[in-house]
Amino acid sequence: MQKKAKRRDGILIYHEDRDIIVVEKPEGLLTVATNYTEHSLHSIVKTWRRRVWPVQRLDRETSGVIVFALNEESRDYLKEQFAEHSIEREYQGIVCGELMDAGTWQSRLKEDKNYFVRSHPHGEVAITHYEPLGYSRKKTTLVKFLLETGKKNQIRVHASEAGFPLLGDTKYGNLSWKRLALHAHRLSFTHPVTKKRMAFTSPSPLGETK
Repeated sequence: MQKKAKRRDGILIYHEDRDIIVVEKPEGLLTVATNYTEHSLHSIVKTWRRRVWPVQRLDRETSGVIVFALNEESRDYLKEQFAEHSIEREYQGIVCGELMDAGTWQSRLKEDKNYFVRSHPHGEVAITHYEPLGYSRKKTTLVKFLLETGKKNQIRVHASEAGFPLLGDTKYGNLSWKRLALHAHRLSFTHPVTKKRMAFTSPSPLGETK
């Protein structure tokens, strides 16, 4: 059973030991600093621990559970799991329209010079599995997304190109909600040292769209 999360500097912490730390990234906060800002979830966690390595990223607009490594050995082991697609990443999102059936979106994604990602013959393979969970009277669908790969903006691009853009996705086609309706709901991986399988669930903040 998942332990109760504790809060530090406004950030929920789901798990912390010598090797990893699992936290919840708030919507609107960068995972890692850029050339334009140094403030990020990574910089916050570094005020608690001297050495912190990012091994995954969530878009600034996306909230949810994320893991950081606290030593180089853990970093390498977690990155290997991401490369092998053995880490389970489940997202929940609300899309425009009534997505009726479960399925898989697969394409090659490439980012252009304006940081816009789209399917392109010379891009990298991206695979997103999806399953509708419920519908609202405003013709939106709550969807479970499972990532087989983890490319930049992957869910957002696949959903938009399929004709079901995420609510609030100002970059890929929808302006009609208070935030990007995408949340990293569940993360499961093998601990770098104990080799035990671990799973963490972050309750969805997306709410109702009725």
